[in-house]
Amino acid sequence: KYLWMQIWPYPLCADHSYNQIPLVHWNDLYAILSLCAYLALAALVVIRIRKKELWILGIAIYLIAISLYSNLIITIGTNFGERLAYLPSLGSCITLISGLTFILNKSLTQAREFKAAMSSIKLVLPFVLIISVVAGSYAHIRNNDWKNYFSIYYDVHKAPDSARLNYWYGLEVMKVKAVDQDDPALKQQYYDTTMVYLNKAIQIHPDYGDAYASRGLLYYRLGKMNEAEADYKQAARLKVAQWGMYSNLAIIYATRMMNEPDSTKRRDLFNEAMKNLNFALQVDTRPATIYKNMANLYHSVSMFPEAITKYKEALDHMSADSEKLIPEINRCLEECYRLSGDSANAKLYRSKF
Repeated sequence: KYLWMQIWPYPLCADHSYNQIPLVHWNDLYAILSLCAYLALAALVVIRIRKKELWILGIAIYLIAISLYSNLIITIGTNFGERLAYLPSLGSCITLISGLTFILNKSLTQAREFKAAMSSIKLVLPFVLIISVVAGSYAHIRNNDWKNYFSIYYDVHKAPDSARLNYWYGLEVMKVKAVDQDDPALKQQYYDTTMVYLNKAIQIHPDYGDAYASRGLLYYRLGKMNEAEADYKQAARLKVAQWGMYSNLAIIYATRMMNEPDSTKRRDLFNEAMKNLNFALQVDTRPATIYKNMANLYHSVSMFPEAITKYKEALDHMSADSEKLIPEINRCLEECYRLSGDSANAKLYRSKF
């Protein structure tokens, strides 16, 4: 595919990861043909390298550069990436131009002859101009696809078997399209679209932890708490570290606790909720929301001193994104102090809302 992209780089796609390019073995025809092609190119370089021909130099540059990304010499973090063909394309360009000149019988057998050979540029100029205009126009059009995450993740329609693109696109629909949508019917439509792509990502890659975490968030927003809990737990088993995931799990357990009449079960649910909030803090100690949720949990069981401490920690961790929580926290602090019999501090926080 890297070789083919040097000849015909279309269509371009942001991601070709598992399983867009399926795993094959050495009984696959394309694998055998590719190996033969690369061995032939390598043999050509070895045979003619002493002649110092530019087109051979181009092939050598291509082979050396592409070897870094081939996964044959060292294993890297991706199986294929168009960006990885950028440096190797230098060798292809050298080979193309020197090859064209060679075909036109204007030999570039040595570097010092390059300037003289350029006098014949009028012979290759039309060909080069056509390639430049066509390829340049496509590159310009492709640039528009990088306007934002949503537009580039739309590449999932070019790589429908990429688990990563299905995950990214589904998540982006939920984050960008659904969240700020006021029309309930349209919001549900976006959620349905998100579900389709997250399900596809998990179908392709059953151990895709981030996809489970995002699907858990989708279930959470849809009010399907049992399904959200199951996906969040699966994500945790797959070593996903997202503080929001653990915080939402804690809210699920806290909500159940409030509706549970059995005192033993209520205590167990409290402990489970607090455990997940501590997991959230292990992932990230900065979000004020975690401290506020801890405080709310203590507040719900009348553990007012602990709740006050956590509410104040939430205020200490305020950011631009969480400042909207300040009025609610001040009201909660007023209530905790009032119910604790501390009228002075209750009056202080009452003055803040």
